[in-house]
Amino acid sequence: MIVLQQSDGMNVVQNLDLNINEEELLEGLPQELRDSTYKFKGRSGHSAPVIGGSLYLWGGTQPDLPLVHDSPEKRKVTSTVETFSFSSARWSSHLTRGTPPLGVSGYSCTTFRSNIYYFAGSCGHYECFHNSLNVLNTLTMSWTQLHPTDESRMKKGHAEMLSLKFDGTDYLFIVGGMGPAPAVKHPQFQYEQFKRGRVITNEQLLYNLSDGQLTVPSVSGQCCPPTSTFTINRINQNKGIMFGGIVTYGGLATATNSVYIFNVTHNTIHWQSINRGSIPGEGLWPVENQSHASAIINGVSTSSALVVIGGADGAMQSINECLLFDNITTGQYSCRKIPLPESVTGRYSHSLTAVTMSPHCVWLVIIGGFKGYNEMLQTLIQVTDTNTLMIIELVHEAGEWIVQSVLDGNDLTSKKYQEKEYLELKTKVADNERYTAKLLIEKEQLQEKVTYLEEQSIKETSSKEVQFDYMISSMDNLECLSDVQVAEKKLFLIQGDRPQLMNLEKYGLRIGVQEGSLLSSETVEAAVVALVGGQFEFPPNTVLVSAVYAVSLSKPLLKRLKLEIQHCIDLTGRPNLAQYLKFAIAPVNTPSLPYQFSIIEGGEFSSNSGYGSIQRKRFCFVCILGEEWTNGGGDGVPIASVNGDTEGEEEEEEEQQTQQEENEEEEENLQEAIDHWQQEELEDNGEHQHQQGEMEEEKEEGDENKGEDDGSSSDSSSDSSSVSNKTNNTIGAGGAAKESNNEKNGSKINEGLEPIDEHSCSTKPMPSSPMTELHSTGVKEATNYAGLVYYEEDGVRDLVTFTAAKKLDALLE
Repeated sequence: MIVLQQSDGMNVVQNLDLNINEEELLEGLPQELRDSTYKFKGRSGHSAPVIGGSLYLWGGTQPDLPLVHDSPEKRKVTSTVETFSFSSARWSSHLTRGTPPLGVSGYSCTTFRSNIYYFAGSCGHYECFHNSLNVLNTLTMSWTQLHPTDESRMKKGHAEMLSLKFDGTDYLFIVGGMGPAPAVKHPQFQYEQFKRGRVITNEQLLYNLSDGQLTVPSVSGQCCPPTSTFTINRINQNKGIMFGGIVTYGGLATATNSVYIFNVTHNTIHWQSINRGSIPGEGLWPVENQSHASAIINGVSTSSALVVIGGADGAMQSINECLLFDNITTGQYSCRKIPLPESVTGRYSHSLTAVTMSPHCVWLVIIGGFKGYNEMLQTLIQVTDTNTLMIIELVHEAGEWIVQSVLDGNDLTSKKYQEKEYLELKTKVADNERYTAKLLIEKEQLQEKVTYLEEQSIKETSSKEVQFDYMISSMDNLECLSDVQVAEKKLFLIQGDRPQLMNLEKYGLRIGVQEGSLLSSETVEAAVVALVGGQFEFPPNTVLVSAVYAVSLSKPLLKRLKLEIQHCIDLTGRPNLAQYLKFAIAPVNTPSLPYQFSIIEGGEFSSNSGYGSIQRKRFCFVCILGEEWTNGGGDGVPIASVNGDTEGEEEEEEEQQTQQEENEEEEENLQEAIDHWQQEELEDNGEHQHQQGEMEEEKEEGDENKGEDDGSSSDSSSDSSSVSNKTNNTIGAGGAAKESNNEKNGSKINEGLEPIDEHSCSTKPMPSSPMTELHSTGVKEATNYAGLVYYEEDGVRDLVTFTAAKKLDALLE
């Protein structure tokens, strides 16, 4: 029974479920009271989303909608929302608060949680389109405008909109539509004009539901052409399917039967066209269709399927069929017809909504639409009477969806509907109980598998000594670091089997996790420490060109991690320099300082990113080193002893130390070669005696004048000999040690800044033979900055601040 009440100044129609025969009651009422009861009107060009147990119906082309831009009478119509309750099979009418949108017909609609979003649409009078974005809160039944009509964007109708989620953020995705020519056209999209003046487009927009920003994404793949009056449906969080619609051919509108799959990642829409040969089975391919309706149906043990009902061809003749596209999530597409009466399929510009009643039962709710054209009146004929609302019950049996029953308006008010609703509810409860029991069993089995894998992991890690110390608490294991300067500690969680990115780009580090590195139910801690100084000893003939990082995991992963470390060597136009860049590691746990670094094989260095990347399973300290000298010129072979001081992925710490001891046996010979080469250079310039005197004076003065650079050739001796001497370094995150003897760069960076506490880093002397001819690799000359660590003077002393590489120019000025 319908009762009209007044609440907070609004008229609200409510349902009172009394045991009274309404038909008998109406027979005894005057005609004026009979007419005051709620009656559902014809509707087209609308949407009917479902939230909770109710269907919400707003707007659309209606018989009593004034064909004007705006008026009090029109506001009265558009301020009303009809709802249909599935539990009681009753319609009720609600007046809303706030200002409803002007785009009342041909709008785009989608839901997110308890909100319904409406975008663009037509006023209902000649060629008046909008592009505002509005939301209806179904809890308060109030309107809010999120984005007003913008003259710089295309006003349109008959576009489509979905709610998607990617990169951890919820978005609204808007695509296509038609309307007047826009003031601004985006170059990545197409805008084609019909002969009658309207423009059709494949323009795409993203609306961030968190910050309210409306952006234009980039596109890739086989993008759809300019299209309108089509349908899109969401397959999963960031993937959807598009079917049919109107496209242009020679300036004329024509229907299409194209099918597209799209997914959204990192602000890019990637499109894929589904060819006719991709859909086998019965040789069936859908005919050209526009103004149809579609919905996604899901079952517990079934792949998602797309149902398409009704529509019209290019001549606006009804297409009386229902198609089901199955296995759209797996890519093994199939297409077949589902037999339904013409009262269901013989319509277009209608709405279709899928409601899951149980794991094996779905209701398809169809509302309104046009059913034909009146030649005499030259108007479209809307669906009315008992066929306005129809429900198709689909059940999944024997591996396919079949029609169980079709209910019209008369059936919805009968006892038959109540009995069916009760049976569906009872079945749903039973299915939920079975599903819950199944989940509990699967959870128990999964827990047993996790326990087994953990036990196996413990056995494996205890059977041999590994470089990287896996621990119960990943950050606790890095607390043992001694005599180092820590700039930042960061704890990440690696969850499930999906690919992830641990981003510490502010400190020059990115760590990529591959898909399948964990079981779907597992979580692992990853601790990362960025260091700005420490007692580190590097292999001979190397210089530190990155920060030093300590990486730790709470348990091993199934696949390698990808480390990306920023370095300070400018490879632009000099790709050959990449051969002199090497990754190096050192164990975290060491019996005595300094930490001994060894070069490891592998890794890639891009000439345009400033990053080096390598895949590793075991970690400790890790950094990037540059080789300073070669045996045969600028493009020569690196000194043999450096290549010898490397280790494979599976070598142990003892092998590293043994290699280092063997290398030290050759240090004396290489030092003699360096001195011999320096002496020959000085004699060739006629300055041998003069330089010998200066070198004696520098030796007596110790380290006081080390690092001075007067721009003359006399410094070549001190520069080359400094390779074998210990130097004090402070490590800059994202690239390079800042050398204290670099007056050229250091004076610019440290001007007006507090000095940074430094720890000693050293480089071993280079071993070689007396006949070795040494040449610079050019690594030191290609250093484009001296580090990212500096002091900010904003009232706080000794505040170490990191900045991104793009801000380095400001430091050097």
